[in-house]
Amino acid sequence: MGSFTFGMCVIACLWWMHEQAKSKKEKVVLLWIGIIFFVGYSLFTVSGYMAARSKSRSNACQANLRQIDLAIEQYAMDNLKSNGDICRITDIVPTYIRKTPECQCGGTYQSSGCPAGKFIVGKTPTCSIGDSSKCKGYPHILYQ
Repeated sequence: MGSFTFGMCVIACLWWMHEQAKSKKEKVVLLWIGIIFFVGYSLFTVSGYMAARSKSRSNACQANLRQIDLAIEQYAMDNLKSNGDICRITDIVPTYIRKTPECQCGGTYQSSGCPAGKFIVGKTPTCSIGDSSKCKGYPHILYQ
């Protein structure tokens, strides 16, 4: 049963019980139970959506790193570059990647030990966020 359907069933049951209540005191108690349930349920579902959002940003960053890694390999093969040569982001965009990839958490892409936008052929590209908790604890690493 979906979470929305479950929530609607509980609200419908509370409404029915509210209609069956005889005194004003019973109605107020049922109303408060309904409000507390609704607020708690809302907080629970919103926190799940926020976690999913952070995870999807991490996955998008890892996909960008994969694209950059493959583009550097293709650039190196086409231009007879060897391991250790420098490759700039302008060398692979727009020829090997349509547009410059951007980390959705504000990180920058580079090879370790290089400034942003520079890569070393044969080394794995990295995101400046890496393993930090800047983006809710999900890693921005291509290979672990």
